[in-house]
Amino acid sequence: MPIENVVPIPDSIAFLEAAAFPLTFLTAWHMLVTLARVREGDVVLVLAGGSGVGQAAIQIAAYHRARVFATAAPAKADRTRALGAQAVFDHYAVDYSREAKALTGGRGADIVVEHVGEATLTVVPGRCRLGLFL
Repeated sequence: MPIENVVPIPDSIAFLEAAAFPLTFLTAWHMLVTLARVREGDVVLVLAGGSGVGQAAIQIAAYHRARVFATAAPAKADRTRALGAQAVFDHYAVDYSREAKALTGGRGADIVVEHVGEATLTVVPGRCRLGLFL
């Protein structure tokens, strides 16, 4: 393994916890940066924003100065906002697609991060630059 791929693990972090970081963040990075080429001003909708990949995607999109919306269970909404989501929708209680369009003056999302399963989202051609399915 190349030495640049080795990351020391602090004593305060268990091996399994340390292994989760690159799994979630590299997955989200590949989706947003490599594939979607997220950039400043993009509107990014992250489904399941309270999950590991969702939390990573929110932070990466916010880092790139995108406008981030997410879906999350009510118990995870505050944490999701704290990570950088400007609005959080309970996907069981509201039509998050309609809410995102309302908050963007009808524009909707440029990028949708969908890592739960294709059945949760239908991407309408021409409405979204890229729907990312894991």
